Amino acid sequence: MGGDPASRWDAPGLGILMVSVKKSAYMKKWIASNGDKIRACRRKYWHSNKAFRDRCAILSKKWLAENRQHWYATVKNYLIRVRKQVIDSYGGECVCCKEKNYGFLTIEHLKHDAKNDRKGQKLYAWLLKNGCPKDRYTILCMNCNWATRNGKICPHKQINT
Repeated sequence: MGGDPASRWDAPGLGILMVSVKKSAYMKKWIASNGDKIRACRRKYWHSNKAFRDRCAILSKKWLAENRQHWYATVKNYLIRVRKQVIDSYGGECVCCKEKNYGFLTIEHLKHDAKNDRKGQKLYAWLLKNGCPKDRYTILCMNCNWATRNGKICPHKQINT
């Protein structure tokens, strides 16, 4: 195995899989400081080795078949958590009627350009990644959002005026 950390990798060129050895503090430090080199080698290995990609695809399908419920629960929890973070970053309530129930709240496109943003559930992750821009989006409850479609005025604003 030798003293060179690279010789502890299973695949050539800093390869893919780590030999099952307890990582020493030195190894952890070496891996942390060479992360870009490791990722580049893994990427190169992935693209140049079709047999490896095929084996990974088979193992992934097998794992998903055995753990489908766990996977769905994990994804659902992630989506709920991201949605809650986005709603909280926009104030956590409908800007029109002050509704605070997360089940009723949704994203409102201030410029009414939702057709350009067809992201579905990925919209919340995109908003979080891009710092929740306040110039194009806000939070409305579903009633207010539906009422303001096509340039109409929300009934809450009609009552108050």
